[in-house]
Amino acid sequence: MNESEVRLRIARSYASHYGNGPKYVVIPRVRNAAGFDATRTIDAVVMGLWPSEGLPILGIEIKTARSDWLREIKNPQKAGGWLESVDYWWIAAADANIVRL
Repeated sequence: MNESEVRLRIARSYASHYGNGPKYVVIPRVRNAAGFDATRTIDAVVMGLWPSEGLPILGIEIKTARSDWLREIKNPQKAGGWLESVDYWWIAAADANIVRL
């Protein structure tokens, strides 16, 4: 499964609509700043749209290869810039073997 396919599955999993509108919005490839000030990109941000649910903001990093995952865990400060901006952090792996211990 490639990154586009994982991104599509993320969008589908948060695509719930109810009587009062969508519960979430999924924004792919969000930069940490505007223009040339940006240094990092997160694969997806999911924003809750219902105040009754707390308006959570989720950061999602997509991993389709074990080597990409290993690079990520060797550089934890890479995600550190997002910690103040998101309430939850998720890894969306294309295969369970990518993030094994």
